[in-house]
Amino acid sequence: MNLRHKCLALALTTSLAFFGCSAGTGDQNASPAAGGPPNGDGDGFLSFSLNLGPLGPNDRADVLMINAPDPGDPTNIGVNINNTTGRESEPPSAVSEGRDRPFHREQADLASFEAGRSVQPRFDETIQPRFEEIPQGGSFDFTLDGTVIPCQKILSEAQTVHCEIFAEVVDGTPVLDPASAVVVAQAWDSDNPARPGSGIYDQVRAQFGSEWNVNPAGGRDGDEKVVLVFLTEESAGGDGTFGFFRPVDELTKSQFPDSNQGEILYLNANVAPFDLLATLAHEFQHLVRFNQKVVQQGTFAGTNEDRTINEGCSVNAEEICGYSLTAPGGGNSFIFSTSRAYLNAAGSFNLFEGFNNGGRYYGGGYLLVKYFREQFGDAAFVTFNTNTAVGYDNMANVSGVGRYELWRRFSLAMLASGFAGSVPPEALFPSGFTTNGTYDVRDLGLATLPGLQPKQTLDASAQLNTSIIPYSVTLARITGGSTGDVVLLGAVGGVTIFDVLLQSPPGTVVNEVQQNFGL
Repeated sequence: MNLRHKCLALALTTSLAFFGCSAGTGDQNASPAAGGPPNGDGDGFLSFSLNLGPLGPNDRADVLMINAPDPGDPTNIGVNINNTTGRESEPPSAVSEGRDRPFHREQADLASFEAGRSVQPRFDETIQPRFEEIPQGGSFDFTLDGTVIPCQKILSEAQTVHCEIFAEVVDGTPVLDPASAVVVAQAWDSDNPARPGSGIYDQVRAQFGSEWNVNPAGGRDGDEKVVLVFLTEESAGGDGTFGFFRPVDELTKSQFPDSNQGEILYLNANVAPFDLLATLAHEFQHLVRFNQKVVQQGTFAGTNEDRTINEGCSVNAEEICGYSLTAPGGGNSFIFSTSRAYLNAAGSFNLFEGFNNGGRYYGGGYLLVKYFREQFGDAAFVTFNTNTAVGYDNMANVSGVGRYELWRRFSLAMLASGFAGSVPPEALFPSGFTTNGTYDVRDLGLATLPGLQPKQTLDASAQLNTSIIPYSVTLARITGGSTGDVVLLGAVGGVTIFDVLLQSPPGTVVNEVQQNFGL
């Protein structure tokens, strides 16, 4: 077995002997511990024993197992638990992972964009008539997936500052009336009702950077304003779709025939105001990030952002613009339900592989980006967003603490942000957010996040054989009742961190024990 696989065998025994409980200590030999994984292909394992001390009947030890490998390592480790005396945690009951968003469209469009941007030319076509030159009431046909959608310009140039608003025309009538368009324009341009004082446009740009607006002036369409297109639910994608951004719109029609050639966001006109404005913030982050990381003001020299990071930033954009879990009138149900989905499954999958539009990826991305933003501050957050690097390693580099240490701190926060006692400071969200907090959520009422759910719960004499999935928050929970010290005996292959929080009673931290391998 290759060292990359980070296989782990733990035998939990009771003993009065002390085998080493300080950070980074313990018996660490090149051969497996008794009962540990074999060296089937000649690779070595580090055996260890880690004394946790006595665990009384009402005490608990939470063992975080952390694996944040080099991004060049393609291995996606599956869960393989073989345990006879412990018990697997109860699977969470089926819950909604949050409202649907059409990010399957984004994935398809990214593939189309990559194919299209290799086609020349980029700037030798005449830029289409500027959207701002179309008069109020004038028509423009947008093309989506080969379908031409007739739209009408709803407001005049004098009524907007940073946006052009178009609406699909159905049976001669636009799906957005002028009064509703004025409300949207005001929230976008100057006075966001969820965060008064400035508009969604400026609030997103302050944290994430700029849309393509130079080279040429105004970006692909030559406009200084972002185009907002309101559609029927069917045209928007159906199935509860709220809105989307199409990367291919940054290409010319010779590169991609369905390109609408502009900085454009598409919205479902049937969505309630709170969710509609939250979606505007979410989708605008995608448009801005696409410029910062890929388009780079018309050079097209960049690389696509990791999808989990990108979606996590967009959900944070909703929160930054005031559409948060604690918003007046009820918190953001998408943030709540996706965070819950992640906490229920955080130990069972790699957050950066296999993105499948499930809520757990959005929730994990949101929580990771939120943790980074709160722990490392606005300056680091803006640097992370506006530099040309991408992915989790960009976040780790900007943090200054490295890939493994950042994931350890994030894992601790997922576990212990709601605990009492001697909670490590890196496990806290400065805002006071906790992973087991209760919120008044739109459409749900009072609802409580579940906290980090353990992959397995064991008693003090159990055995656990498992693989640590890269970029998971893998938790084994040990309950008390021993007559002596609880000692972890086992072997591990590859770079791994053990971080154990001892609690008495459960939820109140009294000590932290850490052991590192290969760092």
